[in-house]
Amino acid sequence: MNGPSALSVTLLDAVVETLDQTVADAGLPELPKVVPLTELASIPATGDPNELLKHRFLCRGGAMLIIGQTGFGKSSFIMQAAITWGQGRAMQGIAPVKPLRSWIIQAENDEGDLVEARDGVLQGMAEEQAGTEAQIKAAAATVSVVSVDSVVGPAFSALLDRMLRSAGTDKPDLVFIDPLLAYIGGEVNKQEVASAFLRAGLNPVIHRHNIGLIIIHHTNKPPKEKGRELNGDFAYFGSGSSELANWARAILCIQAVKGSDHVFRLLAGKRGRRLRWQDSNGDFAPSRFIAHSPIPGRICWIEPAPGDIPLEEAERSSSGPKPRNLEALAEKAIAFLESRGKNGMRLKLFEAAVEGSLGIGKSIREKVLALAFETGRIRKKFVKTDERFWVVGLAASVENYAARLVTEYNAPVLPAGESS
Repeated sequence: MNGPSALSVTLLDAVVETLDQTVADAGLPELPKVVPLTELASIPATGDPNELLKHRFLCRGGAMLIIGQTGFGKSSFIMQAAITWGQGRAMQGIAPVKPLRSWIIQAENDEGDLVEARDGVLQGMAEEQAGTEAQIKAAAATVSVVSVDSVVGPAFSALLDRMLRSAGTDKPDLVFIDPLLAYIGGEVNKQEVASAFLRAGLNPVIHRHNIGLIIIHHTNKPPKEKGRELNGDFAYFGSGSSELANWARAILCIQAVKGSDHVFRLLAGKRGRRLRWQDSNGDFAPSRFIAHSPIPGRICWIEPAPGDIPLEEAERSSSGPKPRNLEALAEKAIAFLESRGKNGMRLKLFEAAVEGSLGIGKSIREKVLALAFETGRIRKKFVKTDERFWVVGLAASVENYAARLVTEYNAPVLPAGESS
């Protein structure tokens, strides 16, 4: 019997190669689109249409972690956030771009727990006059709760996908998952488990449906205070693989406050500058204080009264100097100019010197200088040469100082100390 011809072998190889490629392609997603960097659409002046929480702290297709110890009230926190954002209002300094519709998928609270949290939030919003009764009730109607305790891992991602597909026009803007450990379906310490659930499982779902995702997660145990500063380390506050922090676009942490059983610190562990929180000096603040309602039986988060915050924690929270008497600061600013005698200085240099020497931010500096000028002991003068700028000095000498600068300004080098 003659063997196969060269042509038949070639055809057979081609068929096998085609079948192999078909089998390989069957297990792959659709090829991603390759987009030149220069063709990416710019964010319009009216804002990012995918923005959910200002200022692009969280957008559609992105995810956020909220991390804290067990028993802190994370479940009530997200319910209050969902209802408040449903009204289009800010929750503890985190503002939505518009009223948002939310789903809370949870596995830890029974119906009684959910009702207590709902009623506590609604009563708290009413007392804070956060809208009319009708508006608050309408905000609560934007939030739906789904209790799921039967699926984990890939099955959970598939279930979420099916739920969103069936929602139609009632699809939410945000989905809360409470907590992560109820659904991940494996050891959270293992990167391959975390990556499979978060990146391969949840990411395609939230991208396909163009929603935002917020996941609640626990810490292993209370962290040691020593060496823990208010910085990016809190992005890794939760238990498990560092993949959790790396995957999340934004992270919030709820931390206990030493010396109080009802005041907590809300930390922006990742992407926090986008929230634009400020301290008393007008500088960026990485955290803010939040508290449980003092009314017995009411489950609701509020802003604590200053007297409720332990002094040590209040001092630790400031990223700059503590609030001080503005009149005293104004006197120090005036004394700085008095030390220069008849020589004033450029206003911009003076402003920088005041901020640096007094340890204050721009907003406080503006108030301090306004008070200083109100005394009449110092004044500012606009200098007009081929360059125009303001100078500041003692009231009795600032006119002469400005005139001298105009005369000398054509010199190749400005007088000592007057360079911009």
